[in-house]
Amino acid sequence: MLPNKDKVADELVRWHFDVEPGTVEVYRIISPEEASPKEPIKLLEVNENTLETGRVDAFIFGPTVDTPYSTITAMVTGNEMQLIKAGQIELPTGWDLSKAKTYTREEQLSASK
Repeated sequence: MLPNKDKVADELVRWHFDVEPGTVEVYRIISPEEASPKEPIKLLEVNENTLETGRVDAFIFGPTVDTPYSTITAMVTGNEMQLIKAGQIELPTGWDLSKAKTYTREEQLSASK
């Protein structure tokens, strides 16, 4: 039996904050099919150290021992995030920020104390 997807996603987000010091926010995209074990965990990361491309490139990773769900991760700059929110840069098909769970670096730091 697979572990709880929400718990796995929370741990994955924490790990991303730990290994990527430039990450300031992570949006976990929640889809209508989220309850399905086949639905991947989708993360949109806002990172000060990534290169600005003007688009959202998502990368797919298969399940691992530590993360037994497929994951899709995309990284954008703070400026690109503002353009996404303004509707000037499109998210991947099916991604919707209005239903996303938002994590911030400050929350993660205070939770780890």
